[in-house]
Amino acid sequence: MKIENGVFVVTGGASGLGAGTARMIVEAGGRVVLADLQREAGEALARELGTVQACFVETDVSNEESAKAAIDAAVSGFGGLNGLINCAGIAPAEKVIGKDNAIHRLATFQKVINVNLVGTFNMIRLAADAMSRNAPYGKRGIHGATAFGNDNTLKNLNPFAGAFDNFNIDIYGIPNLEVGSLVGNFLHCLIFNCLN
Repeated sequence: MKIENGVFVVTGGASGLGAGTARMIVEAGGRVVLADLQREAGEALARELGTVQACFVETDVSNEESAKAAIDAAVSGFGGLNGLINCAGIAPAEKVIGKDNAIHRLATFQKVINVNLVGTFNMIRLAADAMSRNAPYGKRGIHGATAFGNDNTLKNLNPFAGAFDNFNIDIYGIPNLEVGSLVGNFLHCLIFNCLN
């Protein structure tokens, strides 16, 4: 994957895995939209990376208009979109039955599903729409889902890996990581979903 001169949206880009990914993209000559709810951290990172190569957009990935604003910022601010890296996610800790028999709140579970599942899908569909207007970028588009396990190893979460004989499975090296990916029929896009 050629990152140089590419434009990428990184959700959860203000901190953690997202910030590290954004730094790697800029170091490789790409441009990045930091899509995150953390305004102060996102704006500070955008300044650190340089306003020519990075911008921050306050983004709720589970909200259609907010997510679309991040995608639109890439297209209007940097001239297009070549990739989406989903790092946004939440993991509040609650037991199903906790101390004093306190039951897990349904609202907490619904919020996790809304951000981690619905938000990820929302960003994928909006990015794919924007990228479908691109000339082909590389040989094929890539979609992969990855997550770190409790033992800090990278897990391939791609439910379709190996499911289709006409698809090729490739491993792409990213510094200190190997990311399992599915090479599919998208000719225009790169989308990675990372949950930490």
